[in-house]
Amino acid sequence: MQRPLLIPALCVAAGIGFAERAPWDFGVVSLSVALVGLAMAGLSARGFAAGIGLALFGAGALAYQATQWPLSPDDVRCRIDAHGELGRVRGILAETPSVRLSERKGQWVERTLVRLQVTGWCPQGGTWDSASGQMMVSSQGVPDRRFFRGQSVEISGLVSTPPGPVAPGLFNYATFLRRQGMGLQLRCDAPGDWGLGPGATDAVPWSERFLEWARRRLARGLPEDGATRLIWAMALGWRTGLAGDVDDGFMRSGTLHVFAISGLHIALIAVLLVQAFRVLGWSRALCGGLSLPLIWFYVAATGWQPSAVRSAVMTSVVVGTWMLERPGDLLNSLSLAALLILIAEPGQLFQAGFLLSFLVVAALAVFPSRWEAWWLEHRPWRPDALLPPSQWSRTRRVWEWAERGLCRGCVTGLAALVASWPMSVECFHLVSVISVVANLIVVPLSSLVLIANALSMGLPVGTELWNSAAWVGMHGMMAASRACEAIPGGWWSAASPGAWVWIPYALLWVVAATGWLDTQRRRRLWWGGAAVWLVLLLGARHIGEPAATVTVFRSGEAVWIDRPGSAGDLLLDTGDAATAKAVVLPWLQSQGVDRVPTLALSHGDVRHVGGVPVVMTNAAPRRLVLPVGRVRSPSFRGVDGLAASNGVPLQRLGRGDAVAAIPVLHPDESDAFSRADDAAVVLSLEAVGWRILLAPDLGPEGQRALIQRGGASLAADVIITGIPASGEAASEALLAQVNPRLLVVATGDRPATERSSPALRKRLRERLRDQLQGRPETTLWTERVGALQLRCWDNRLEVRDSVGELRWRFERPVQAGAQGSATAW
Repeated sequence: MQRPLLIPALCVAAGIGFAERAPWDFGVVSLSVALVGLAMAGLSARGFAAGIGLALFGAGALAYQATQWPLSPDDVRCRIDAHGELGRVRGILAETPSVRLSERKGQWVERTLVRLQVTGWCPQGGTWDSASGQMMVSSQGVPDRRFFRGQSVEISGLVSTPPGPVAPGLFNYATFLRRQGMGLQLRCDAPGDWGLGPGATDAVPWSERFLEWARRRLARGLPEDGATRLIWAMALGWRTGLAGDVDDGFMRSGTLHVFAISGLHIALIAVLLVQAFRVLGWSRALCGGLSLPLIWFYVAATGWQPSAVRSAVMTSVVVGTWMLERPGDLLNSLSLAALLILIAEPGQLFQAGFLLSFLVVAALAVFPSRWEAWWLEHRPWRPDALLPPSQWSRTRRVWEWAERGLCRGCVTGLAALVASWPMSVECFHLVSVISVVANLIVVPLSSLVLIANALSMGLPVGTELWNSAAWVGMHGMMAASRACEAIPGGWWSAASPGAWVWIPYALLWVVAATGWLDTQRRRRLWWGGAAVWLVLLLGARHIGEPAATVTVFRSGEAVWIDRPGSAGDLLLDTGDAATAKAVVLPWLQSQGVDRVPTLALSHGDVRHVGGVPVVMTNAAPRRLVLPVGRVRSPSFRGVDGLAASNGVPLQRLGRGDAVAAIPVLHPDESDAFSRADDAAVVLSLEAVGWRILLAPDLGPEGQRALIQRGGASLAADVIITGIPASGEAASEALLAQVNPRLLVVATGDRPATERSSPALRKRLRERLRDQLQGRPETTLWTERVGALQLRCWDNRLEVRDSVGELRWRFERPVQAGAQGSATAW
């Protein structure tokens, strides 16, 4: 059987995927399926293949579920309250702590992440007890060099469930950790919360000493700048070097993969080692036997990163096949590597790196050679078939060599783009067609940089010379990525059309890979299917699309209003600089928005408008709207000049005007409030009969002015408001005038002024209790449920939280005069 390991690997992957998607725990079912499959394989020769496939399916599901269940009675997931409990955790560091950098208020803030194998737990004020399992440790600052992989530690902090997505559709950190078997996170404030545990050692492991030596060696004679840090990141897997905006150009140009210790690194090292040993005249067995330990030494020295382990497993299979002088098949070797990895760590199936690695390598194994052969056969200027290559002119030979090399690079990049496109859209919300060109430049340069790094570390002389060559090469990579990023239309943000859309896409390329397209009729059918899929891709997001979607980010610092077509989309405020960069921009990218159609600033609170420069730089709006009246806030100073420098038209609107076809109810041009909150913009959004009143942080004076002018026009189904700097949100008079079905109060944990006061909560609870007549009212607090998304359809209005759970629904009756029904969760 050709490629006998492909089907088993797919069966195990299917079992793991089914176990994740199944709405119930079916461990007994998985075990039964595996046993039935083994029985079929053992009892019937005709059912052997189906039985083995069924057994592997059940085994994959059972292996994954074993990581999700607390199998031991002292599992840390059973002993600690998931809502949060202070205490001290004892355990063994499963890896060397990694440092991540983030920018806050113009300064770099260090944060340390590390996996901890738990051995003990001591609640605050209690005694030590045994515990097992894993958890992720997140600490402010950087602990000293006594803490490394395998060290026994005791860490104090808050143990709780990891945070979910900051907005619907963004990265879900809690799900990411859960799939790796970690349901809890330990958060501590400073390195002082770290201590050595029983059996701790002072001996620094060889891998840590090697990394310190390698960083010093690779930096000898170089300035400590961004290029040097990127060299450390690419050669040693030092993730801290990819902080800030350094990786944006490489991400958008589709070349960020060169900084992960992956197939490029491992394959290059393997080729260099094997060729060096072959020069000495050694046998295949000896060359491979010496190369493989050195490859795994490199993987261990760089911290056993998952991408490095995956690549080393694949390379080991390929080199092993070459050593044994067996006929090699890259897809079969790839299947064996995937099978081994999924058996050891089933949760790897849900990591973007795993899927990208195997999908891209599988595509490279099938398509480039076929596409290159097709091009060489059908090119208009192909040489005379009757003229042997030995009779070609020198110019023709040089041209043929250059054309074949360029063609090989292009089809390789195109195959990688075809394979990585779905994961790029689903995980990073990005499509980079310029990656085909960018990789033609960046990948060869990165190979030269890696060779220079290897020579710098491996030769006793010429260190500074090789380092300088690597530094120049890295600057060339940076310049190439920036140039490709700047090409118009080279990349764009893309919203996910839904995972189900990619199933026919994958089937189309599987059919193409099998060689089924050998006749003209079949090729026409394939292109017809591709055209149908393209229509499905373009229309998928519009199937069942609501008439309006309002996304309220936590604390109400920004609100995104999305309606069919881009002309009616509106971003109300940006949040502060940190919120704009970490929440608003990723959210816009997840919606496929590279330029904001309209940006409206409600009032001069820095927590609402401090991120304007960030949005202007990365998603420049087509129109900027400011409120009318006197503006005293320093947060608004410079906005006019910023808009002019970016070529953004500026407009001032007030009561009676409209922004993105949404009426403005407040403020009026004659208003002269002393506080910025009182002059906050109030909008009245109407969609298919539903009315939503947006009044961010509207102060008491502004509320009174709105009531006096609004009258019956203030009636709405939903009111969205925040916490003003003085006074309370949503006064009784305003609620009586609006008479909403739902009140959304945008509050947050930090700063303290953004939290809801006990008096406000008590007042709204009493209001709800006293509502014996009239329509019921529900209050949602974003500090408890996170970001909220309101969706308006003809017959219903729904509110979901950041993880997609339904929080409130009101169904409008079909018959006139009938009462609707509201449900809250």
